[in-house]
Parts: sequence; structure tokens; C-alpha cells
Amino acid sequence: MIETMIKLDAVGDTRQIMAQIDTIIPELLALRRRLIAALPAPVTPSHHLTATLYGALGHGVWEEYDIDIDWGWVRQAACSTRSPDV
Repeated sequence: MIETMIKLDAVGDTRQIMAQIDTIIPELLALRRRLIAALPAPVTPSHHLTATLYGALGHGVWEEYDIDIDWGWVRQAACSTRSPDV
């Protein structure tokens, strides 16, 4: 803690330290405000992010999604690359 780093021998020392703390606090608050202002705005995800992205690809709406149409080629490619069992 700070008490271990500062030797508090006299009341005058204590008051001087408190005055320094009182001087530093507004400077720290101003620095904090500048740091917060410099942060990028938080990105809030859409509740319908999947539907938005799916529609952005030009494939219609989510209800029209068909896994066999969109991913069937993967299964076919995997089957065509297999070597026949010997």
C-alpha cells in the first residue's frame, strides 16, 4: 500500500501529501475523460445478424436456407476424392 511507501512523521507532511493528492485527482479525471473520448464507439451486434448477413449475400431470406443446396457440393467433392476400397 501507499502507507508503506510514505513515512508519515508529522501532521504537516500528511497535509502536504493530501494537498498533492487533491491536485492530482482532477488531472487524473481529465486524463480519464480524454482516454474515454479517444476510444472507438462500441459496436452493438444486430439481433438478426445472421439474417442480415445471409440476405446481404443475395441468397434470399433465412427461411429459404437449404443446407443441401448450399453445402451439398462439399459432400460431393469429398466423395469424388476418395479412392475406391481395394
